[in-house]
Amino acid sequence: MIGASGLASWRRATVAAVAVMLAAAVCFVTGQGAAGAAGASRARSARAPGTTPNVITWAEMPASPPNWIFPFASLKYYSAANINQFQYLMYRPLYWLSDNGKPVLNTSVSLAEAPEYSDGHSVVTIRLKGWKWSNGTTVDAQDVVFFMNLLRSERDNWAGYAPGELPDNVVAVTAASATSEDVSIHFNSGYNTTWILFNELSQITPLPLAWDISNLEANGSPAPPESGGCSSMTWDTTTRNDCVTVWTFLTDRNGQSGSPLEAGDLATYATNPLWQVVNGPWRLKSFSVFGAVTMVPNTHYSGPVKPHVGEFVEVPFTSDPGEYLALENHALTVGYLPVSDAPPAPSPGEVGPNAPALASAYQLGAQFSWEMNYLPINFNSTGDGGVAGAIFHQLYIRQAFQELIDQPEIMSSTDNNYAMANDGPVPNLPASTFLSSAEEHNPFPYNPSAAERLLTSHGWKVTSGGTDVCTALGGCGSGVPKGSKLSFTLVYYDGALSFDQQIREMARTWDAAGVHVATKGEPFDNILATGQPCKPSPSCSWEIVDWETGWLYQPDFDPTGEYVFQTGGLYNFGSYSDPTNDHLITETITANKAAVFEDWENYVTDQLPVLWQPSSATIVEFSKSLRGVEPFDPYSSINPEDWYFAS
Repeated sequence: MIGASGLASWRRATVAAVAVMLAAAVCFVTGQGAAGAAGASRARSARAPGTTPNVITWAEMPASPPNWIFPFASLKYYSAANINQFQYLMYRPLYWLSDNGKPVLNTSVSLAEAPEYSDGHSVVTIRLKGWKWSNGTTVDAQDVVFFMNLLRSERDNWAGYAPGELPDNVVAVTAASATSEDVSIHFNSGYNTTWILFNELSQITPLPLAWDISNLEANGSPAPPESGGCSSMTWDTTTRNDCVTVWTFLTDRNGQSGSPLEAGDLATYATNPLWQVVNGPWRLKSFSVFGAVTMVPNTHYSGPVKPHVGEFVEVPFTSDPGEYLALENHALTVGYLPVSDAPPAPSPGEVGPNAPALASAYQLGAQFSWEMNYLPINFNSTGDGGVAGAIFHQLYIRQAFQELIDQPEIMSSTDNNYAMANDGPVPNLPASTFLSSAEEHNPFPYNPSAAERLLTSHGWKVTSGGTDVCTALGGCGSGVPKGSKLSFTLVYYDGALSFDQQIREMARTWDAAGVHVATKGEPFDNILATGQPCKPSPSCSWEIVDWETGWLYQPDFDPTGEYVFQTGGLYNFGSYSDPTNDHLITETITANKAAVFEDWENYVTDQLPVLWQPSSATIVEFSKSLRGVEPFDPYSSINPEDWYFAS
C-alpha cells in the first residue's frame, strides 16, 4: 500500500474535515474545556501522562480517524488508521506477521499454527487453534471459508486484489466438516512458501458466521447466523449471488447506501451487535463520527496476552500542533513528536534526547515501517521535448540521478536523523533476513564526481547550475538525440515543511551537476492523479512524482515486487518494464528457493527502476511509566494489550 504517512495524507483528502475536532479532542482527553487548559498545564507534573493507570490514551495521526470497521476494505478505506490501528484490535487476521519488531511470522498470537504444504507446495493446510469469538462460537474452518467466498465474489472491492493472485489462483477451499478446525486451500500451481504465507494467507481474516446475514429481523435485530448463505457455498459454485447480497448488506454498498445501517453507519459502530462479535483482545465501547474511540478488553479473548488496563482510548486530532499541545498537557499516554520539535538524533537508526518540554514525563522512540521510499520516474514520458522517457531508459542516467541524491544530508538536515536510507526494494530498517548483499553495500552512494563522469562519458556537456546538453553527434543513447537537455519537472506532495526541505535539497544537488529539475508542490490527491501509468502520448508527459512515503509492504508483506516493479503491475506508476526483472519476480513467487529472492533484489537494486530517497521514522512519545511499547510493530500496528503501567 502507499506508505503509512501517505495514507494519513490520503485520509486528509478523503475524509471530510471537521473544524471542531481539535477542540473536541482536547476536551475529550483532559475532561475539561479550553478554560481548564491552564489548570491541566499546572497539574501535569503531578500525574502520569494519560488519564489514570487503568486507561491508556493514544493519539491518532492528524486528520486520520478510523472510518471503516468491516475487515474487508476497498482501496477507499484501506489505511493503517482503519486496519492496523483499529480493526486488528478487534478482528485478528489469520496470521500475525510481526514478532519483536521484525517482519516474521508470530505463531503465538496467530489464529492458526504455521501452515503445512503438500503436493509440491500447491496445497496449504491451515490448522486453527480453536480460539473463541466473543459470542462463544469457535474460530473455525468455516470462518475462513466465509472470508474466501466473500473475496471470490467481491475481489474488485478488496484493496489487496491483484489479477492472477488470490483468489484467482485458488481452485478449491475445503473444510473437513462444518465444525472442523482444519481448512485446505488448493492453488493452481506450486508457489514459494514464504510468498504464500506473506502475500496470500496474510490477506485472510476469518469472519464470524454471525455476519453471514443479508437482512435484519422485523424487530431490528440481526437475522440468524449463516442465513445469508455465503459461508456455506462451495468453491466450485459458479453463482455467487448469496455472497453479493451479504457483502452489500454488511457494507451498505461499500458505504454508498443512502440509508446505511451497518459498516457505512459510523454512528452505530459501538451499538450494532454485529460489531461486538470479536476475536481480538479488545471490543468497542464507544465511537464518534469524528474518530474518538474507546475500547475495553474482550474478556473472551483466547490469545496469550490479555489487556492489562480497563480502557484503551484513541484520540483524534486535526493537526500536529494540537497533538503536541496534548502531550505538553500530559493528556496522552502515547503520542507522536513532529520532527521539527525533536532534537537531532546522534545518527540514523538511533534515538536522541527528548524535547525539553516533554522529557520529564515521556520516553522517546523511533518507529521504522516496513516500507521503501522512492520517486517514480515515467519511462513512457513525452516530456522534455518528447525525450524524457528515452532519457530515463538509459541506466547510466538513472545511476547519475541516484548518485546526486545526498541521503545522509537529507536525513540530517530535514529529519534530524530520524530516518533511514533506501538503497533498494527491501527496507534497511527494521532489520530483516530479506536484505541482500547489494543493498547492504549501497552501489550508488552520493558521489557528484562519479555522476558527472558518467554524464560526460556518454556525451553530455555538464553545466553546473545550468542545464546539461547532449553534444554527442550520435546522441546520448537510444532515442536521445544530440541537443537533448536534462530538464525535468518533479511534482511533489506539498504538505510538510520537512518534506519541502528534502525536495529543495535534492533539486540543489541535481542542479550542481546541471540536471535541472523544476519542483512543483501539489495536494496529495493531485500527485496520485498525475503519477499514473500511461502509454507514450502527448498526455503522458509527467516526468517525476513524489508523494513522500513510498510503499508500505502490506498486504504484500513479502517484498517480491510484483505490485510495484513487474511489467503491468497495478502500482508500477512509472511503467518500468524489464524481461529479466519480470522473470526474477516470477521466480521469487514460484520457486521455493531462498536464493532466487536475493538474485532478484540484487538485480533490481542495480537497475534502479525508481530513484531511492530516505524514509522518515515516526517519532513516538510514551509515558515513562508505560511498559511493553517497544519494540514497535513494522507495519504501524499497535498492540495495547501488551502495554501496562509500572507498579
